[in-house]
Amino acid sequence: GPELVTLGGTASAIECAANALDERGIWCKLLNVHHAFHTRLVDDVQEPFRFRPPDLLGAQRRCPMVSTVTGQVREHDQFDISYWWDNIRRPVRFADAVDQLVALGVDGFVEVGPQPVLSSAVRQRQVNGDAPRVWPSLERTASARQTMLSSLVGMFTIGCSIDSRPIWPDDSVFIDLPPHPWTRQPYWHECGDSRRARLE
Repeated sequence: GPELVTLGGTASAIECAANALDERGIWCKLLNVHHAFHTRLVDDVQEPFRFRPPDLLGAQRRCPMVSTVTGQVREHDQFDISYWWDNIRRPVRFADAVDQLVALGVDGFVEVGPQPVLSSAVRQRQVNGDAPRVWPSLERTASARQTMLSSLVGMFTIGCSIDSRPIWPDDSVFIDLPPHPWTRQPYWHECGDSRRARLE
């Protein structure tokens, strides 16, 4: 099962829980957040949130969308203001959502965000006995272009169809690189055990 869980509550309660985990040698990390989403501590904003103008109108989807509110596929007309409030207040069913995607045949994920933080949680799920593949869209310590291109290459190697036109427009010119002047000297390296097994 999943090995990661996020706790929410008052700052004092979370600090108490973190200290108890530290005393037991269990790794934990305090998240730098300003609101205790998915807990009763956000209940006071429910009324003003529900009566604000409905400016969150999604476009028509082109593929199935699995919600982390329910862990199930959501239809386009199910994204009303009540859904978005549930997204704030209810527990996050991340593992259920990933399992649902796996059941739909998904075996690779792209994490869209400034830094991959959910990749390890995705890899805890199983796809035919193996961890799903996860690629980042951005990483703080790397070039944005390099990260995206590296992820595209990873997706291409497992058979994903990649539209390369934005990277290499139709009028691009491809040229052959000059051949490398190989020295063509044989070189064989093996450990002693392998050599003995081969020659005995």
